[in-house]
Amino acid sequence: MVVLRVAGMSYTDAVHLFSLIRAGLVPHNLHLDFQVVDTVIDLFTETRVSAIICAPSAPMTASLQDHFKIHTIMELDKLPDIFLDDVQLPPIQNQGSGDDIVMIFNTTGSTSGRPKVVKSTRQWLDTNARKELYSVQDGKQVALRVGSFSHMGQFIISLVQIKNAACIVLTPWINFTPDELVYMIKECKINVIHQFAAILTRLLKAATTNPELTSALQSLKFIVHGGSSIGEEESNWAMEHEIPLKNAFGLTETGMVMTSTMENNEVFYPLQLPGLKYEFWPVDETQDDLPRARILELVILKESLDCPYPSSCDPVGGYYRSKDLFEEVHPGAYKYRGRLDDMIKMENARLCDTKYIEDQVSNSCKNLISWCVVVGSGKPSPVLLVEPFSDSMDVDLLKEEIGKKVKLINEDSYFHERIEPSHILVVPRGQLPRTTCINLVTLPLHIIDDYIVTPFIPNGVGRVDTDKFDRARVRILQERTVIEPLHRAFLRRLHEYHQ
Repeated sequence: MVVLRVAGMSYTDAVHLFSLIRAGLVPHNLHLDFQVVDTVIDLFTETRVSAIICAPSAPMTASLQDHFKIHTIMELDKLPDIFLDDVQLPPIQNQGSGDDIVMIFNTTGSTSGRPKVVKSTRQWLDTNARKELYSVQDGKQVALRVGSFSHMGQFIISLVQIKNAACIVLTPWINFTPDELVYMIKECKINVIHQFAAILTRLLKAATTNPELTSALQSLKFIVHGGSSIGEEESNWAMEHEIPLKNAFGLTETGMVMTSTMENNEVFYPLQLPGLKYEFWPVDETQDDLPRARILELVILKESLDCPYPSSCDPVGGYYRSKDLFEEVHPGAYKYRGRLDDMIKMENARLCDTKYIEDQVSNSCKNLISWCVVVGSGKPSPVLLVEPFSDSMDVDLLKEEIGKKVKLINEDSYFHERIEPSHILVVPRGQLPRTTCINLVTLPLHIIDDYIVTPFIPNGVGRVDTDKFDRARVRILQERTVIEPLHRAFLRRLHEYHQ
């Protein structure tokens, strides 16, 4: 077992990942944005890691160096030239069985401050590589990468694209501007885009007043989005202007499991492939905070070829409960209705455990607040709403003191789970819901700092699609890099690993 700690955004990151697999090793992918040393050591010990291969930017403490062998990746331009004309890769000696673990991911959010280990078998990967969401019939598929190769979603997408001999266009960032997207579609001949729903919503909103962007989007074969729903107004506009949207629903533990049609991207249909077996189980009707509509939970059966590794499943029945809720709108067709737990999906489709953050804040701020709620579905980072312990407390001073406490909590979290000081909002006492299902309550209107909290009557269950926070877009400009030369660098890295 070898840990690969890279950002997963560059071609060289992909080279390292696929090279480790080709060399017969089992990579454990842990993204750079989780940096809690004790938890990292615990995760690596659980999976019996023998070494860590990391990017130069990866934080390496003395504790990690005491526990594991650490190898820092050299940049390709610093490697000596290697003549590869006569280099032959050794044959794969042992194909193994379908139950062999070939890769390890982690959940995109931490549960009680700790990501879960997700083990992937040979059968699981092979099954997910056969899940076709679309087919480009006329010409070559040229797809824009959606995220990090270190995450399950992009890795599986890349497997399918490689199988179909597609070209993958890499960018060092995913939150590009409309002008940047138009340029890439024209220059790289892109015809397929995968994008997170929150980012796609902004692009569609921009397209309503940008004819060049509209034309570029219309030229695509498919625009596949996931993680959450796009805005209803933007979705309707896209349909009217023949922009080819398709919604996909998947989980880190299972891969893609449902997809929409091109005619209605809000209704999901389970994938129909041999060996896939899903069921929808009624939610416990004794729960008072669930609506009267018949809500069903997606369950992956034990015999389904994409059922997660047994350690993630029910110890008795062997099935996997997703905790994702749906409403059957007509036979075999489902609308997403949130989650059964306190997780929310952020802008990049990663999960955030709101209950854990709320409990941590409540325990550390007992003398400062009387109640708190964390929201942020579809947003870049969560927002902490608090009620002051006393009406006489100064709001600015209160936010400052809470910020000091939150800073300590942030140290044990992924970047996308962290509460920024500017995301702490104070509301009058008695205004926040005293229930885990925040979207069953109508919040009053408050205008605080740059946020607008508006009244709403939500349309789901759990904590998904609940917030109506309209935040000014803050964009961190990252260094733009050029697409790297590919195949010789890839061969060079393969050769290096086999020495």
